Amino acid sequence: MFSLLFSKRLTTGFKKLTNAIQELQEHKSHTFVPVAELTGELRPLAESFNQLADSLAKEEVLRKQFTADFAHEIRTPLATLRSQIEAYLDGVFEPTSTRLQQSHNELMRLVRLVNELEKLLAVENPQIKLYKTSIEVRNILTFIEEYFQPAFQKKGVKLNVQKPKGEHWFIADKDRVIQILTNIINNALQYTPEGNNVIIRTDQSKGYLKFIVQDEGMGIAEKDLPYIFERFYRGDKSRDRKTGGMGIGLSIVKALVDAHRGKIEIESNSNAGTKVIIYLPKAGNTSKE
Repeated sequence: MFSLLFSKRLTTGFKKLTNAIQELQEHKSHTFVPVAELTGELRPLAESFNQLADSLAKEEVLRKQFTADFAHEIRTPLATLRSQIEAYLDGVFEPTSTRLQQSHNELMRLVRLVNELEKLLAVENPQIKLYKTSIEVRNILTFIEEYFQPAFQKKGVKLNVQKPKGEHWFIADKDRVIQILTNIINNALQYTPEGNNVIIRTDQSKGYLKFIVQDEGMGIAEKDLPYIFERFYRGDKSRDRKTGGMGIGLSIVKALVDAHRGKIEIESNSNAGTKVIIYLPKAGNTSKE
């Protein structure tokens, strides 16, 4: 009797898992196994299945959102180009140099969008090749300071690059690190008002070297923080695309940091500035390998 009851309970649990797996194969969303009804080793198995199902459901939502956002991104420049070209063909407008320049600007928006998408697809490729070497921190910071100083001076924002004392080495692809920092610092410059500061410094963490970029800009709302690495995401939906960007830059940064087996954290509040912390694996000693 005990064996029959135990086998029946065990079989019931397996059937529930089997049915849930079949539903997942049929792309049915919100497929979950009732964990409370299971016992023994089936319970952690069901919990793992539910976590997987939840992850897949979120990925499906993001995929659909990406498709909708991409269509939205290309609709405006295409509609503008179409109306302008039709106006030229119908003789409504003369194709003057000014109007042709406007058409060219819309075309270049499409070109930039495609280029950014190509960059994102390239860095998200699991086969991405990183040419890692040992890099000295001050060399990177000196390059960043010299590269960005003219743009900061032009806008009237103070750039404060705090270089560490002594040599500190970390292991990474130098070009990719510059790409990561350039993207983050561009954002900091873009959203920091004239007269305010942007601070760039480094710090040490267990097994990592941290690059910290802190600005005194407009900040990010708390409700937007969980989504800022998603493609095309903008916290301020009304923000002009010329000032708000395409919403791909941080997705590229996240993919590059992940490729280095690093981490990225963002701390921010509306109208209180933003701090971006990038963790990259550091060398095992302070001498070049």
